[in-house]
Amino acid sequence: MRVLKAPSLAISLLAVAAISASAQDAPRQQDADISQELTRYFAKTLALANHDEIALSKIALDRTQNADLKQLAQTIVDDHSRLNHQLLQIVPSASTASRDTPSGKGERKTADFDSQCGQALARICEINRQAAENQLQQSRIMLGDYQGQDFDMAFLSMQIGDHSWLLAELQAITGVGTSGFQQIVQETMQKVQKHKQLATSLAKRLEDDRRTADRRQTPLGLIDGAWSALPAPFSKRILVCGRALVPR
Repeated sequence: MRVLKAPSLAISLLAVAAISASAQDAPRQQDADISQELTRYFAKTLALANHDEIALSKIALDRTQNADLKQLAQTIVDDHSRLNHQLLQIVPSASTASRDTPSGKGERKTADFDSQCGQALARICEINRQAAENQLQQSRIMLGDYQGQDFDMAFLSMQIGDHSWLLAELQAITGVGTSGFQQIVQETMQKVQKHKQLATSLAKRLEDDRRTADRRQTPLGLIDGAWSALPAPFSKRILVCGRALVPR
């Protein structure tokens, strides 16, 4: 920001007013430009995160047999798709739509940021895009190694980790960018927090179910199962040293 030296007493009040107005206009315009650049950059970053959450959740929709997990995956797809649509309304260059390449693999379109954010920021955006693509590919490979409930737990673990990190990033950029972008940031934080809570709750429930099933497969668990299947008068008996005792 430009700093003005104190004027001498010979300068008229009119001149002081003119200098002050000129000094304030440049920083104000500079702040506006910075705000627009930050909005474009973080909108692009947020759109990449939304794109990856949508892609992974679609995999879960195709592979899981758990009705609750299907519902969660569909919620994530719907919410993040809606958020990306809102981002495109204020920053059209935030598009991460896929296109077909000669190799047959989907690739995100890379927006030309040179005229908007400068070459350095354009390079950073491209690095972020490539990193997000690499992470998505690794996640797909990892999920491909699991089946059944193992797949469900692996997917939920990813969602908890990804949404925790995304929530931390959103908290860090609160107050950054234009007012329209900040409204999207606040809404995204609410959605991300909700998704994280749902994924955490479902993961805990699936883990409890797995532990219960494992206990039933142990010798003691099999005995408990057989004991509970006895008629009520017998099931209330307690075996102590081979003798049946009926509680009074």
